[in-house]
Amino acid sequence: MNKWAKAARLLVPLFAWMLFSGSGLAEPVPSVQLPAHPQQVIQGVTDQLLVLLKDKKSQQEQGELDEAQFLIDLEAILDPSIDYVKFSKGVMGKYYRKSTDEQHQQFISVFKKSLFSAYATAFLTLDGETITIHPYTKPLKTKAIIKMDVHAANGTVYPISYSMHLTKDNTWKVKNVIAGPLNLGLTFKNLFLDLMSKHRDIDLAIENWSSDVTSSSTTT
Repeated sequence: MNKWAKAARLLVPLFAWMLFSGSGLAEPVPSVQLPAHPQQVIQGVTDQLLVLLKDKKSQQEQGELDEAQFLIDLEAILDPSIDYVKFSKGVMGKYYRKSTDEQHQQFISVFKKSLFSAYATAFLTLDGETITIHPYTKPLKTKAIIKMDVHAANGTVYPISYSMHLTKDNTWKVKNVIAGPLNLGLTFKNLFLDLMSKHRDIDLAIENWSSDVTSSSTTT
């Protein structure tokens, strides 16, 4: 198992940490107002998750951690700024066009739950990591890649890139994450293809997604 495979339990919850981000924009942004810079979105979510992590680790140490509430709190922060439609469309690949609207919504639901539940525990293992977000100086259009370095306590540095795009509602959202050689979108796409190869049925692939992604995503 290589360095990146061993680091998956650290990296994936960390992607999810910033990937499924809450930009802090609780109200719709008026069309005359410029959207928050994509770098500000990532920075804002990082700050929120640091506060959450400190609080939950304290509860865990005192044996008072409510796991169900933890997932709710985690989702509240992570949920708003991920483009689930675009992200899941990429994961389903050619089967997206063959799926019904109901199947697509079902997949989005299990996809979200698998990420939050599979890595909630790993999220609590983060300890001593520091994060450096690289300045984004290019002219903004409709796409941007925000880069950051995660400095582990042992001195290892993990580069992470967030692919973001400007949505029709004038909000920057994440559509994929790459950490070193690990392309999260491609990894999940391969998992879905494996499920389709095994079950040859979209409904069965969706039904079996949760258990397969938990074991496969940490050993790829």
